[in-house]
Amino acid sequence: MTLRTLLACFALAFVSAGAAQAQEIAVNLDAEGRPADEKGRDATSKPLEVLEWIGLEEGAVVLDIQAGGGYHTWIFSDAVGPEGKVYSQSSFQPESLQARIAAGATPEANVTFVPRATEVPDGTVDLAFTDRNYHDVSPENVSTWLGTLMAKLKPGGLFVVIDAEAASGRDTESHRIASDVIVQEVTAAGFELVEQSDMLANPADDHVGPKWDQRDSLDRSLIKFRKPGGHEGHM
Repeated sequence: MTLRTLLACFALAFVSAGAAQAQEIAVNLDAEGRPADEKGRDATSKPLEVLEWIGLEEGAVVLDIQAGGGYHTWIFSDAVGPEGKVYSQSSFQPESLQARIAAGATPEANVTFVPRATEVPDGTVDLAFTDRNYHDVSPENVSTWLGTLMAKLKPGGLFVVIDAEAASGRDTESHRIASDVIVQEVTAAGFELVEQSDMLANPADDHVGPKWDQRDSLDRSLIKFRKPGGHEGHM
């Protein structure tokens, strides 16, 4: 067992009604069937640390928004286990993601492809997650888009955003957005701000250009929101 595999087994804890409860979720990032390019991304994307920060629980229902090739989908599938469910959504060249899911190339048979988030049943999702896609939602459509996510989440469910930091505003040309814009828009849609983290920060980034070859090491915001209702700290 490698050091990375040992580190991949960790305990997540959440607090409910004042009592701390611990739950183990094992994510084997070194799994034989996991693509090498995704394993290479782990050092800068810090998926285990992000999962722990989110507080994802085994058995949870996750909506992975604009999932690309399925990097996070694979991790969520392993994390929530056979009793959980992952909706993997993509509307941009989704063929490779669909093929991956259809081939069963995920740790559990718990992943369903959806072309649009509107196809997910309302009030069923514990975690809605998006990585470097929020900036693509236009200001004209963002309130409607956030309203859809709000409807899909259970009361108390979480919405987590990762995106590349812009110097200011929504920098569409550079595929970036300033974190304060995300916070303003999401809270205006009725979500509660829970926490921001500098876990994925990179002070050396100049905040200019998409830098596709460096996309997993840019200065990135990591922001957690909650749909009002439910129990604080419980997904």
